[in-house]
Amino acid sequence: MDIAMSKKLYWSICMSGMLYGIELMSLSSSQVEILETGHRQMGKQIQGLPVSTPNPAVYPQIGWISIRGYILRKMMLFLCKTLCNPVSNVYKDVVIDRITHLRYMCESSNSPVANMYQACKQLGIAAAIHDGLDSGVMPSYTSFKRWINKAVLDAEDAMNQVSLHMYDCLDVFRMVVHGIKLCSWWQLAEKHSHLRNQCRSAVLLITWFDSRYRKVRCDLCNT
Repeated sequence: MDIAMSKKLYWSICMSGMLYGIELMSLSSSQVEILETGHRQMGKQIQGLPVSTPNPAVYPQIGWISIRGYILRKMMLFLCKTLCNPVSNVYKDVVIDRITHLRYMCESSNSPVANMYQACKQLGIAAAIHDGLDSGVMPSYTSFKRWINKAVLDAEDAMNQVSLHMYDCLDVFRMVVHGIKLCSWWQLAEKHSHLRNQCRSAVLLITWFDSRYRKVRCDLCNT
């Protein structure tokens, strides 16, 4: 099965079922790590990478974010969608009341709304929420969605860059993979399925480059 179909099946069936309603749950760090381990293993399996592949070299080239990032994104989107509801209802009133209380009382809480609000504060979305509540004019949900997607991708990319520098074998990976997006080899494999094995070999090479061959240059690209 090609990588495009594998990704679609995983995200539409496995992820949608596994993380349904997770934005309303309070998970411990150990529970999130269990989900992260399964997510990471699936990323390796879809790409045909060995189990020993360093963790930072699993998500970026396939355009994925971590489970933690995905959960934070769902939490913030849920909160902002509730706040952007044009019709006043009990759910919106409760959320506004809880945010106001958390904003001024500075109390620690483990409730769903508190966790969503904390995620917004962590990624810089809370300022827009405060402005909307103070002015009475909340930004559109489309604007919130754009800001949240960018904030999550920037945070994930920054975390990946720090992790990548902890592995000498990922020097080449850092040079050729920039940002969290489908890399050129997987794009080529999606367009030309008969080159899938060659593209997988190229991705495998950059995810574990032996430092003994650091001085050897490629005849094709001279890198």
